[in-house]
Amino acid sequence: MKTAIVIGHDVSEQGAVSKILDMTEYRFNCLVADELCNDFDIYYRDPKKRNYNSKMDELARQLNVKNYDFVIELHFNKYDGKANNEGHGCEAVIFPSNKKSRELSNKILNEISKDFGVFNRGVEEHGKGERGYGFLSKINSNCIILEPFFGDENEAKRFLNFKKYANCLKEILQ
Repeated sequence: MKTAIVIGHDVSEQGAVSKILDMTEYRFNCLVADELCNDFDIYYRDPKKRNYNSKMDELARQLNVKNYDFVIELHFNKYDGKANNEGHGCEAVIFPSNKKSRELSNKILNEISKDFGVFNRGVEEHGKGERGYGFLSKINSNCIILEPFFGDENEAKRFLNFKKYANCLKEILQ
C-alpha cells in the first residue's frame, strides 16, 4: 500500500495547543513523522502560502503526480463543545462515500482505540463547506484526516509516547 503522510497545519499556523503534551498539533505530528519518515513519504504544508486553499492547492500539486493509494493527514482534536457533546476519543474524516478511505479509517481507529484505550468516535464524511474538505477534495488519492485524541483532555497523556503512536500507524499502513 503506497501511503503518504501529511502534517496537519504548519510552522506559521500550528493548530490546537495541548497543555497536557506541552506542544501544538504541528509539533506533535512532526515528532510522529520523524518516526515514520523511513517508511513513508512525508509532506508539509507550505507556510509561505497565504491561506488554507493555496496550501491545499500546493499539496495537491505535489501529491497528485505520485499516485498514492492513501494520503493521511495527521492532527489531534480539541474540544469545542460541539463534538457530540463529548470531548474525547479518536475519529477520522473522509470524503463522502469513499469506501476505501472508510475501510482503512475503521481499521486505524479500531487499533488506536485498542492500543491507547480511547473511545472510537468513528468516521465522519465531510462535504463542501465542512472542515477539511479542501484537503479531501483536492487530493486524487483516498484521503483520511486522522484525529487520534483530544489534546486538551486527559487522554492526551496516553500519547506522550509518540513513538508508540507512530509504530501503531506503521503496523497498520505497511
